[in-house]
Amino acid sequence: MIELYLSKVTENSETETAGKMYARVSYKQTMDLHDMAHHMAEHNTAFSEGLIVGVLTDFVKCVREMVLNGNTVKVGNLAIFKATVESNGLEVLYDAQSDKVASATMGVLKEGEKTGAAVKTIKLLAQSTGDFTREELKKDVKLSWTDKTKAEIAAAKGDANANPNANPNQGGSSDSGDDNQGGENQGGDNQGGNSGTITPNPGGTDEN
Repeated sequence: MIELYLSKVTENSETETAGKMYARVSYKQTMDLHDMAHHMAEHNTAFSEGLIVGVLTDFVKCVREMVLNGNTVKVGNLAIFKATVESNGLEVLYDAQSDKVASATMGVLKEGEKTGAAVKTIKLLAQSTGDFTREELKKDVKLSWTDKTKAEIAAAKGDANANPNANPNQGGSSDSGDDNQGGENQGGDNQGGNSGTITPNPGGTDEN
């Protein structure tokens, strides 16, 4: 069950979203490798929690190694991991005036430079696949309001017994990564919902 709360865009925001309320996910906790190993060990497995931690730790290291070696790593029914670059806009391959060539290096072009380092930065891209694509997730997900939001809705309906201040810790904070305007409802997670393709971003980000 995924619990949601409502986040309101400030009234003085100079966008069409001003004053509107958007659903956000109220995350319960962050699970690290040890938490996942403990959870997996409880699933009637023959492997100990310690062994699972070791395997998962080695797996993470190996994924990083393969990605940095120019490979894509597909974890079935989860995600495809790959490296992607944010690139500079080069005008020429070679600039005789500055005696610079386009180079497969990382850096930021100075003002007026026509060529140089091809890459601004590198980052990891995780593209959902299999059971984790948008269409598959929509089939299985169950959504509910947090208790605090339920109370707020009841109060808006005029329920005299509603207590909108109940459970103030549930759904009361913004979630990193989900607070772009419109959140999940307005395409905030447009990277990774489509199996097989990735739409390139404007501004020189190579995600093909």
